[in-house]
Amino acid sequence: METIERNQAWSERIALTALKLQQGASDLIGACFEVDGVCATVDHIRLTDSGWIITSVRGAASPKPAHNGPLAQAMWVMRQCGHPVAEAQVATIKPDWVASTTDSPFRLKRVTQSAETRAAHLDELIPTLRSVVASGDPGPTPGSHCHKPGPCPHLATCQPGAGDRGLSELYRVKAKVIRQLDAQGVTHISDIPETTPLPPIASRQRRAHMSGRVAVSNTLHAALSRITRPTVYIDFEAIQPALPDWPDARPFGVLPVQVSLHTLDEDDQLTHEEWLAQPGQDPRPHLAAFLAEHLHNDATLVAYHSTFELNVLKKLEAFCSPADAKVLAAAQTRIVDMLPMVRDNVYHPDFKGKFSLKSVVEALLPDLSYRGLTIRRGDEASLVLEAHCRGQAGAFGWSEPERTRALLEYCGRDTLVMVHLESVLRELASPSD
Repeated sequence: METIERNQAWSERIALTALKLQQGASDLIGACFEVDGVCATVDHIRLTDSGWIITSVRGAASPKPAHNGPLAQAMWVMRQCGHPVAEAQVATIKPDWVASTTDSPFRLKRVTQSAETRAAHLDELIPTLRSVVASGDPGPTPGSHCHKPGPCPHLATCQPGAGDRGLSELYRVKAKVIRQLDAQGVTHISDIPETTPLPPIASRQRRAHMSGRVAVSNTLHAALSRITRPTVYIDFEAIQPALPDWPDARPFGVLPVQVSLHTLDEDDQLTHEEWLAQPGQDPRPHLAAFLAEHLHNDATLVAYHSTFELNVLKKLEAFCSPADAKVLAAAQTRIVDMLPMVRDNVYHPDFKGKFSLKSVVEALLPDLSYRGLTIRRGDEASLVLEAHCRGQAGAFGWSEPERTRALLEYCGRDTLVMVHLESVLRELASPSD
């Protein structure tokens, strides 16, 4: 079995694939093909007497119809290049596989007929797509597709102003209401008539946009009363490896590998503790012991979207002594979630309809924005953390100190901003003079 490495330029991968096939390769990973500008990469191809068997390896527990599309394209391109394809299949990961077994982690499903049907449509579809590309930029066709599953990257040029204070930012307002507002010519939240009933959060949005200031409910002070000193602001980072190396860990299971704890004592003195898994070790027993040491008192725990922190603490109970497990169980009863505290009481026009911690920080604490960090998003952190835990983080081109510093800085920022966010919320909850 030979491999076409993905870190090469596309033209090099095409040339190397062609060379290996000319040399008689019959089992190839990452093969690349192109015909008249139509490209295809195949995770695995294997030659049989009937032709090539092509396989798409998916990081999922079960095959989905969407997985067949790339296989159909690969089938069409390979045939155009003179390589007959006899069979198409999808390889997914067995959800009950564990690293301690010798079984293959993959489950294969033949999807040849579906791929054949889709590939046949490409004979007509590709010329149509070429004509669309040749005709220039299409006119704007606004709709919900412009914002789902995420905002279109061309929205600013296609529909100037549509993503700025537009109705798409309204929080959980029914599509029927949006259509009615559209029919009335309302395009911005600040233009929504006060006579139009809206849910509480959306109503607060309207108030904030109309005033141009932060809108605060009169229940924020009561919500904040749940946070008492001492206070531990807690945030975990986790990975969800498709094929975990650790004992009894299941594919796609959540594995906590990092934590940050900022603590405010009764005198409002701030301290910081942090923990990061070492490459190659099972992180769970070590993290459980670290947490039991630092959560043994009666401090209030504060998290943002605490469901995650609660689940992590619950699962870690199985990886420590009975005494430490009691400490983790008790800590779960003292967690206060800051997300609903913000969502149900505060709205800043620059939240842009979102209540993620980063959106809130960007609006209320711009000096603590994540933009200046080396790692700026959770998905980036997860990628680096998984490579770090497997001892493969050199692939990112960072030295070990650079990698460690970037990971600690990102997780530490999550808890530091919660400290300052609580202070901002208390100021907003205080009656004005």
